[in-house]
Amino acid sequence: VYASFESMSKAASVSSSLPMDDEMQALMAEWEADQSLELVGPEAFRRVFGEPDPNTHAGLVRVYQMPRKHVPLAVDLVDEMANTYSDDTVNIMATVPVIAENMDRFSVIYGFADLAGLGEGIDRIGMSEEFQKFVMRGNELGTLIESYAMQRIHWPENWLLKISWIFWQLTRLLAKSIGLISIVLTRFLEGLLEWPFSLLILWGV
Repeated sequence: VYASFESMSKAASVSSSLPMDDEMQALMAEWEADQSLELVGPEAFRRVFGEPDPNTHAGLVRVYQMPRKHVPLAVDLVDEMANTYSDDTVNIMATVPVIAENMDRFSVIYGFADLAGLGEGIDRIGMSEEFQKFVMRGNELGTLIESYAMQRIHWPENWLLKISWIFWQLTRLLAKSIGLISIVLTRFLEGLLEWPFSLLILWGV
């Protein structure tokens, strides 16, 4: 989960208030009760190129392991690439870590209007010979170690996502209930199996 702030002071202010938030406390209590996910972070990154676009709702992130001395050259390369695709529907940004476990990272984010646009952009831009030349030049500055897609979530408006979330919660609750029932039945059956032997011992058989 990512959030964008205009400054580190604003990010720190919001972060300091999160532990007192009722919904955050409920979320952490749920995580502690059923640790199916591994928490990473929080981590902070600063933009070294580009600006967020409010019309961007999906993105492809490519993460490079890169020496800090190569970052200025990488920024110049991203700038050149952005100028090449300035008339396209892609919004390009680049970030470096400020607070993170791995500080030798350089991330390039390719933003699109939606997931469909992201897929179309990969087919049309990402697979082109022109873009692959940029990739080869980037590989001279760092090593591509990770790539993933992400999507912006509009919780109050996305009713389908909300229904899916509720269904997921009910499914988890049902699974836990079934697990509890299974334990009770197991204990009951174990009791039935032990009960005749107890009678046999009681009657000295």
